[in-house]
Amino acid sequence: MYPDSMQKIAPHRYGRASGACRLLIRVVALYFVLAQIYRFLPDSFNTHTHKEVSEPQRKSSEDASCSAVAKSPDNQLVIMVKTGTSEAAEKVPVQLDHSLRCWPFSRTIWFSDLEEEIDGHHLIDALDAIPEAIKAGNPDFDIYRRQQERAKGTQKVMELPDDTNDANIDVGQAAWTLDKYKFVHLVEKTWNLKPEADWYLLVDADTYIVLPSLLAWLPRLDSARRLLLGSVACFSGRPFGHGGSGILMSKAAVYDLVVANKGTASRWDARIHENCCGDSVLADAFKENGVDVMNSWPVLNGETPFTIRFSAWNWCQPLVTMHHITTDAAQQLASFERRRKDPEAPLRYHELFTDFISDMIPESRENWDNMSNGVVVPGIVSAPDCIGACQDNPSCLQSLWKGDLCSLGTDKIVLGEAHERGEGDKTWHSTWNKTRIWRWVSEQAKCSDVFFPYEDGVSSISAGTRCA
Repeated sequence: MYPDSMQKIAPHRYGRASGACRLLIRVVALYFVLAQIYRFLPDSFNTHTHKEVSEPQRKSSEDASCSAVAKSPDNQLVIMVKTGTSEAAEKVPVQLDHSLRCWPFSRTIWFSDLEEEIDGHHLIDALDAIPEAIKAGNPDFDIYRRQQERAKGTQKVMELPDDTNDANIDVGQAAWTLDKYKFVHLVEKTWNLKPEADWYLLVDADTYIVLPSLLAWLPRLDSARRLLLGSVACFSGRPFGHGGSGILMSKAAVYDLVVANKGTASRWDARIHENCCGDSVLADAFKENGVDVMNSWPVLNGETPFTIRFSAWNWCQPLVTMHHITTDAAQQLASFERRRKDPEAPLRYHELFTDFISDMIPESRENWDNMSNGVVVPGIVSAPDCIGACQDNPSCLQSLWKGDLCSLGTDKIVLGEAHERGEGDKTWHSTWNKTRIWRWVSEQAKCSDVFFPYEDGVSSISAGTRCA
C-alpha cells in the first residue's frame, strides 16, 4: 500500500510519539505529586517566594488607607528603618503590621547592628564596613563584638541569650552608643542598593510614618536640589535633624554625600567616638559638603500622639511622623488611619486631636503628667485647690498638681503620659476642663489649603530656629 520508504518511516515515527506521550504523562504525574508535598512544607522553606506573593496584599483594595501608597511612583521614595539587635525582634513586626502595613517591601531597607532575618525580612548590618582598626580597642564596639560572636550558627536574634557575663553593662545604653556609627554608612549602603529613588527617609524602628502626609509632601519638593530636612535639635551649638522624627534626604543630597564625595563614611569613622549621636554625625557630614539641615518641625515630629502639645500654632499643620510609638499606640494609630474620612489627604494636627486624642481625655487622672506648664500658681497646697485655681482662671484648659506645685495649661492641650512615682515621691494629679477645651476647639480658625515646609523653596514655620 505504501512505498517501502514510507513503510519504514511510519512505524518509526509512531513509536517515538508513543514514547513521548508516556514521558509526558510521567512528568505531569510527578508535578502533581510534588505540588501536594510542597503544600505541606513549612513556610520557612519558601521565604523568598512568601515575600514576593505578600507584596501585592499590602496594597489591598480592602484597606482604603493604602490608596495613597498604591498611587505613588515606584522610584519616588525609599524608607530606611534603623534598629538594633536588642529591639529588632519586637519592633520590626510592629512596623510591618502598622506604620508600614501599606508600604512595598521592595522600597524598604532595614538596618541593624547584626545581619539577620526577621519575619522573612533581611536586616543589613550597617557596621560591617567599618575597619577593624576603628573597632579594636574601642569600647563602643564591645556589644557589637559580643553580638557577632553569639550570632554564629543562628540567624534568630530572639534566641541570643542575655549578657550575664558583666553585670555592670547597661545593654540599652551600650546599644544606643553603638547606634551612632550606623548613620553615614547606612546612607551609603542605601544609595548603592537603590540609587534610582528621588527621596530617602531615615526613621527609627519606633517611628510612625503617616504615609498619606509624606506622599502629599514629596511632589511639592525638588529632589534635584540638595535638601536635608528634619526636626532640628542641637549638639554643641550645631543643628541636626532628630533621627526619631525622621530625616528626609533628596536624591541630589545623597548623591553629593555618597558619590561626589566618595568615602565620606570611612572618613568619619574615627571621629564618631567623641560625638553624642549618629543623627548629629550625619548632619555634620552633610554640612561639610555645604548641605544644612532645614527645620521641618512640627511636620517631622518627635512626640507621641499623647505628648503632642496641641495649640493654635500647630492646629492646621500637616503631620508626617511620630516617635516612641509602642505596640499598642501603633495599633491605635493604624486603626485611626483606616477610619479617616479622606484617607489620601494629609493628616493635620486638628484631625489627630478631634478624631483620635479627644475621646481619650478624662476629667482627671492620678499619677499622670499632662504637661501643663503655662502658669504656676503660688500658695496652692492641695490638688483640689489646684483644680479651683484652674476654674478661677478663664483661660485655663488643664491643670497639673505635682504634690507641691500647681501649674495651669492655658494655651495648649496635652493628654500626657503616666508619671512613674519613685520612692518618697508625691502623687501627681492631672485635670482637664473639657467644656473649655471644646470651646477652644470651636474657636480655632478654619484651616485653609495645607502648606508643607519648603514647598515654595524657602518657607517653614520653624525655619527661624537657631542653635545657641
